[in-house]
Amino acid sequence: KFYDFIVNEIYEGKSVDLTVPPLHFDEFTDTLKFFTPGFIYEPTLDLDELDKIVTLESTVSQELKSFLRVATPNSKYQFTPPADCDKLQRTAIHSFFKLLKNPLLETRTVDGAINLHFHQKMQFPNPPTKERFLNFVMLKQDIDTLQAINLLANLSTGQKLRPNQFCYCGIKDQRGVTQQMVQVPGWIYPEALTQKLPDNIRLGNFEFTNKEIRSGCHDGNQFEVVIRCINDVKTKKVPELVKENLRSIQQNGILNKFGYQRFGSGLIKTDLMGRYLCEEDYEKFIFSLIINDYSMKFQLEEAESQLINDYFNAQIYEKEPQIKDLIRKIIKVVQEERRPYILNKVLGRLNFEELTEENIVAAIREIPEKQRTFYFHAFQSKIFNEMLIQKEKYQEFIFDGELPIVGWETKNIQKILNDFNVQKISRKYRDLTAPGSTRKMNINVKNLEFQVAFHDEKDQQILTTKFEKIDKINQIKLENDVEKLHMECEEEKYASLVMKFDLDGSCYATEVISAVMGQEVTKEQQMGM
Repeated sequence: KFYDFIVNEIYEGKSVDLTVPPLHFDEFTDTLKFFTPGFIYEPTLDLDELDKIVTLESTVSQELKSFLRVATPNSKYQFTPPADCDKLQRTAIHSFFKLLKNPLLETRTVDGAINLHFHQKMQFPNPPTKERFLNFVMLKQDIDTLQAINLLANLSTGQKLRPNQFCYCGIKDQRGVTQQMVQVPGWIYPEALTQKLPDNIRLGNFEFTNKEIRSGCHDGNQFEVVIRCINDVKTKKVPELVKENLRSIQQNGILNKFGYQRFGSGLIKTDLMGRYLCEEDYEKFIFSLIINDYSMKFQLEEAESQLINDYFNAQIYEKEPQIKDLIRKIIKVVQEERRPYILNKVLGRLNFEELTEENIVAAIREIPEKQRTFYFHAFQSKIFNEMLIQKEKYQEFIFDGELPIVGWETKNIQKILNDFNVQKISRKYRDLTAPGSTRKMNINVKNLEFQVAFHDEKDQQILTTKFEKIDKINQIKLENDVEKLHMECEEEKYASLVMKFDLDGSCYATEVISAVMGQEVTKEQQMGM
């Protein structure tokens, strides 16, 4: 139920909202025609108009017009204007050729002669703007940000983009309906991104700008969340515990743990892959990367899944030969299918039959930098969560305190590493790990509002999204006073808690849900809410 989890990024103090359709540029549309199979070029002007600009010999005039009319790729033609042709007339001649709107045509003057060349490969004209970047709002559901970016890069039309040319503030989860700012280079036309969009991605609010978007530069996120069926089956009432927990959140905030999304949804958890980087075990990292990316696109056999679990999670390393055989099979499939995109690039650099550290690290660096950092960050997050749980358990929790996000610059780190059976944090390849930082142990949940919604059907839609074509959904009046929470449930009705709140960047709404429910919420539990 994607409509139960809505996330709007807060950028420059405002909640991001897709309201404006894509911009339209005639230059792009005119050029795109040439990519259409079977397209036959016809000059957009009457070629006889050229005779009014310059007087050419009859033979030259006919040859030139024939050359322009046929427009054969990789063909050339040269002519010399009359001796009395001045600079103004030459400029008018070049302007006439530009008005033909043929993106294959290039004209230039060399030693008094005008050279025309229809290129084999087409170049898009630059958008009519001097700004360096193009910003837009991306609305998506049932796909995370990294998957969406890879898809947009693969589906870009006319102007090809690589995933590492997209910039964004943070990664939004797969489950839910999310909106966020995305940025691409300023030479890209909006239509290049919108020609082949899948049904679960929409783009809009395009704007050319000189302000660069960087990771973490947003002001947080605004959430609308529905927790389904919270009423007690026997009493038909909303448990008092929900009321108490909401009051506690308002007064004390919540533990600032990293949510389960941080640790990935693959067969091999992202934090374990980050540990491999920390311990300089690059071979196991590349094995797990190949298997994870493959398993998200292709179905594994049950025996293969068991083998992966035995080797990576149970650490039965005697099964390495079988793992390598599985990876050989994966490599063959990926090379034939030429997907997934990132994995295809990694395998293109990797020499699997002669693995060396240098070769493996070069392959890892084929992963876009923004995506590459998540593996070690997940390992850092795992350690932070465990330290925070221990602090709370032994009543060492401080509301305004901080804990380290461990890295190779963290002071007095060895005791922390010993607790987690880690020898050291590698700084051999600094782009694969991180220096470390600190993070608050507790955060405030801002602008928290809530109410209980009663409904007849268990999965009845409560929140409105831009994907749902529903004429009318009863609007729930939210409150910020716990005492105004509806606790009595009508007979045969379902009761669901609706919440709206803001969180700072890198804070997780799933932790708010856990605090409300009074228990840790796993991915499987959230999917069932």
